[in-house]
Amino acid sequence: RHALASGTLPEEYQVKLFGGGEMFPAQRQDQQMQNVADRNIHAALELADRHRLKLTAQDLGSTGHRNIIFDLWNGNVWVRHQPMEAIEKDAKQKNQRIAGR
Repeated sequence: RHALASGTLPEEYQVKLFGGGEMFPAQRQDQQMQNVADRNIHAALELADRHRLKLTAQDLGSTGHRNIIFDLWNGNVWVRHQPMEAIEKDAKQKNQRIAGR
């Protein structure tokens, strides 16, 4: 709606999707149950497809967190994804250094 109201078409836009990571995988009780992250990814991809938006980049799913830098001037996006395993390893090493081991 907003694109059409501004005199542009959805096909003129570039869409870049990031996220959809599972933040608390250990807390999911039923492994058969589709998690929120998967549902969010599916919904985002479905909306992009339904509105004929051109998906030009994506980094979706997994665990851990992402740092995203978006340059408003030129539209460039940089993503750094740190999986949960790397976060846990870094925390363990830091704790060992603090404990003097």
